[in-house]
Amino acid sequence: AIPDLRVLRLSYTPGHLVLAMFEDGEWYNATAVKDLGNGTFMVSWDDPDGGPETSLCDAEEMRIVEVDDDYVKGDWVEAMFEDDQAWYPGVVEEVFANKTFVVRWDDPDGGPETCVCLPRYMKHHQIFCDYQVGDRVDARSSNGEVLSAIIGEIHPDGSFEVQWDADEADGRYVCWAEDLKGVRRDYGIGDRVEALYPGTWEWTSGIVRRQLEYGAFEIRWDQPGDGPASSMSVPEEMSLLHEIDEE
Repeated sequence: AIPDLRVLRLSYTPGHLVLAMFEDGEWYNATAVKDLGNGTFMVSWDDPDGGPETSLCDAEEMRIVEVDDDYVKGDWVEAMFEDDQAWYPGVVEEVFANKTFVVRWDDPDGGPETCVCLPRYMKHHQIFCDYQVGDRVDARSSNGEVLSAIIGEIHPDGSFEVQWDADEADGRYVCWAEDLKGVRRDYGIGDRVEALYPGTWEWTSGIVRRQLEYGAFEIRWDQPGDGPASSMSVPEEMSLLHEIDEE
């Protein structure tokens, strides 16, 4: 990762989390270990990958890393899985006193269902707000349990009324966007939609051509211009176009 080079500090104390430049000219995660004076610091690399575990860096070759560690049980997050160093969604299941967190993965895919994660390799789940009536979602109930539901109504104050799948008789509950996750819209082949066009990321009309794996759809664009005539879209980047009857 390339840090914001405009934010320069001339002093670091042991324990500061930083991005530091290695001798290959690339930036890597590290921790300040010792101030050697004259603007030089010893850093310990998070992942030496067969190289030296520590290096000497000038202050100009270091940038501070701001880390959130205020996660609480039930928070939806994205965290890095150590084995492949890829980021995956999950839920904070337990908080330890040393500011490490047990994350339960949404889809373990044959791997461990939970992992202990450092806050440096976690980030808050970005809140999606553009839900539509009829969207299928996961919603957090009043007791903190996450249940499947359908968006039944959108209120002027920005809250959402959901209908629980498990209780069709009397299962309506008001949620906020931060309590919702996982849009699963039941688009069908032939539906007219607006979706974000790749490259320009402008809302463009098209038709659902086919359903792909993992809930994605192929859209055939009405006016592709010089770009692709069709491409993949996900529900978060799509909106159903309602035809207006002319009288």
